[in-house]
Amino acid sequence: MPDSTEVLAARGDVILVVGPEKKRLKVSSKKLRDASRYFNNLLGPHFSEGQDLDPDNPKEITMPEDDGFLLEIICSNIHGRKYDGRKLSLMDIFYVAMTADKFDCVRHMQATLAMWLAQIKDSVDTRDMIQMSYLMAAAFISDDPVAFRESARSIIMHHGESFIPMMEADQDFNIVLPNSTFCKQYVFGGSKKPGAREIIQNGDVPIYIKLVLAASGFLSLLTYRHPEILKQGIIAGTGGGNRASN
Repeated sequence: MPDSTEVLAARGDVILVVGPEKKRLKVSSKKLRDASRYFNNLLGPHFSEGQDLDPDNPKEITMPEDDGFLLEIICSNIHGRKYDGRKLSLMDIFYVAMTADKFDCVRHMQATLAMWLAQIKDSVDTRDMIQMSYLMAAAFISDDPVAFRESARSIIMHHGESFIPMMEADQDFNIVLPNSTFCKQYVFGGSKKPGAREIIQNGDVPIYIKLVLAASGFLSLLTYRHPEILKQGIIAGTGGGNRASN
C-alpha cells in the first residue's frame, strides 16, 4: 500500500481514491454506511463496490469527480477524528456542508458544522456580504437556525442594495439557496384570501430572510425545505397569515 494513503480505519476494507489528485483514504465500509445513505447504497450488497469486502485486501473505489480535501474531512469525522474547524475558511465550511449534503450525511456532520460556524462567526466582518453569504448558506444546508438567523439578519441590516452580488460571487449559491433568495420583496396580497402570498421578482429583498426575521429558527428553514407549507399559508407570525383550513 502506498505511503500516501491516509489510514482512517486500521482494519478498513475500502480505499477511496478521490479527485484528480487521487487522494487515498482507507476507511471502514460499516462506518460509512452507518453515517451516509449514499455510501449505505454504494457499499451495500446490490453494487459491486460493496461485494467481497475484506480488510486484508481493501477494495479501491475511485471517485475522480470529488474533492479529496473535503471528503477527507468528512470521512475523518465519520471515523471519530475531529478536524480542527479553526483551520477552515467560511468558504471551506460551506463546501464541506455541500459535500456532506451530496453524500447524504448532513445529519452526522450537523453538530460539527454548528460548532465550526459558532467558532468562526465572531471573526467575520458582518459588512462583508459574500462572507456572510457563505455563513448563511452553510447554516441553511446544516439546518443551523442560530447561525442562519444571525447571518440573515446581518445581511439585511448591512446591505440595502441588490443581493445579486451574492448570486454572482459563487454559482453554487444558486444550487443551495432557494431561487426566491434573489427576489425583490415579500408581499401579502391585501385583496386575496388570508394567508395568500405573492412574490415580486427582479429585486432586492430575499424572501426567506424576511421569513427568518418574522418567524423562528427551524420554522423558517422548514418552510424552504418544504415549500408546500408556505403555499398552505400555515406559517405563524409572518404578517397575519392564518392557518389554512381543510
